[in-house]
Amino acid sequence: MASRRALLIASPYDQLRGPLNDARMIETTLNTLGFTISKCCGTDATRNGILLALTRLCEQISQEDAVVVYYSGHGGLVESSIDESQNEKGSDIFSSWRYQFLLPVDYHMSTPTDFHGILDIELSSMLRSITESNRSEERRVGKEC
Repeated sequence: MASRRALLIASPYDQLRGPLNDARMIETTLNTLGFTISKCCGTDATRNGILLALTRLCEQISQEDAVVVYYSGHGGLVESSIDESQNEKGSDIFSSWRYQFLLPVDYHMSTPTDFHGILDIELSSMLRSITESNRSEERRVGKEC
């Protein structure tokens, strides 16, 4: 039997005031629609806490479930500058890169060897796993939570 599940993530990084209120408002709305809600909010919204909550959601859902993942908080972007001097003349290959990421509440604990953000590619992979877990058996490629 299909169910409705939601994961609400609210990361008030750097004393951001809105995320917890945003999550409460979305929770109210989703409750009226009959969703079973899991939360990863406030001090629980660490890098590990968010990734664990996404993994648990993936393990709980089954095909045909309605699933909502909601995030409120800061995001970040790190981008290298393009160094034209490193490119061969006329080359279409650039040496720049760009990473987008979410800022969990423990982002400030990041070091050069221990990044506490959640990269866009990590989030995309987790959401893909949730989607694959949610597909009907004929379309399922594999559950990789």
